[in-house]
Amino acid sequence: MIEPSLVDFDKIFKRKKEPIKIEYPKIDYWPIFLNCSCLILLCIGFYILYSRSENKYVNEMIHEKNIYILNNQIKDYLDNRED
Repeated sequence: MIEPSLVDFDKIFKRKKEPIKIEYPKIDYWPIFLNCSCLILLCIGFYILYSRSENKYVNEMIHEKNIYILNNQIKDYLDNRED
């Protein structure tokens, strides 16, 4: 049986409020690092492709010059060999 209480303590004394525990979200940095590294790799790749396209004409001229020199050396060698 419930015993009667003559005094309502809740009305006289205020109850202490329990502090609310705040749960902070855990941040996972792995995807951020992965995305940054992939972005850096893409930037390096685009820079390499851009520099290759800029130097394409210069490289073609260098290779044509080397082929021309090699062709002249072979012609000179064959001309001197027949003599």
